[in-house]
Amino acid sequence: MRCDNLSVLSNGKTWSLSEISGRDIWVSEANFGNPGIERITDKGPFTHGIKNIDFRVNPRVIQLSIVSIARTTEQHYINRQRLLEIFKPSNNDLVLIYKYPNGKERRINCLYNGGLDFPFDRMSDGRTMTWAIELLCPDPMWYVYPTHKLSFQTSGSSHLVFPFAFGVNDDLQFGIAYLSDSATIDYLGDDKHGGWMSFPSITLTGPLNGFTITNVTTDEKITFNRRVDIGEVVTINLTYNEKSIRSNLNPTEELSGCVTPDSDLATFHIGCSPEVSDNINIITLSATEMTAGTSKIEIEWYDRYIGI
Repeated sequence: MRCDNLSVLSNGKTWSLSEISGRDIWVSEANFGNPGIERITDKGPFTHGIKNIDFRVNPRVIQLSIVSIARTTEQHYINRQRLLEIFKPSNNDLVLIYKYPNGKERRINCLYNGGLDFPFDRMSDGRTMTWAIELLCPDPMWYVYPTHKLSFQTSGSSHLVFPFAFGVNDDLQFGIAYLSDSATIDYLGDDKHGGWMSFPSITLTGPLNGFTITNVTTDEKITFNRRVDIGEVVTINLTYNEKSIRSNLNPTEELSGCVTPDSDLATFHIGCSPEVSDNINIITLSATEMTAGTSKIEIEWYDRYIGI
């Protein structure tokens, strides 16, 4: 493929691989499609074959092979230094960006994992060279940037809001706003083929209490059994391999213990086919002790794909 289709976001700067040289650069790639998987199986002592239990998707390892032709030896070494700047070893994510001919993009987070040792035997004339780069993707799924976001507040005609609540003795308690709402997420929109589940991030802006979110379609829920005070923002991060619940008032304290035992904190997700018909997810949520214009609940997610 042409390098025009590929760019890398590294240390806050986006590099088009076509910038590496003034001439055309061509790239071959491996492992842009389905990542590897491991099957979880069972086998009884008198069983022929095995019983499939489940599977897990492995990290993705992407291999790039770049051919560049420099007009001068000086340009050749400039190209090398640029590549070393982009792909220097680091624990910070690189973002590999692929652009389709129609202008759409898909991205994947990765880490430099090898290559760019510049062996002399790969140089044909002192200026033309093939560079090999290996990238490790701990989360093997591609995604579309930016995120989608749903916002819920105690104002607007689309919400069922009551400016009172019943106490434990069925007495009316005025000044307490209760939010009960729902939304339909048409996950992936018109580009549904090759989709993969998405793990959202949920932001609670206080004051509010008794927050519950349910994905009716996947039969999963989370109940955060703690009050969020005025001026406090609690983030329930369900993204791949980074699950946490933190407050802006004490960012180092993990609040996972504040969810109820029946919550699906580990698995809560926005589903797609074949699990979810037509990728339609019905989301409901509720909270109490909210203040109009101040309290807010936001759900944010990426469209994710298994390959490109």
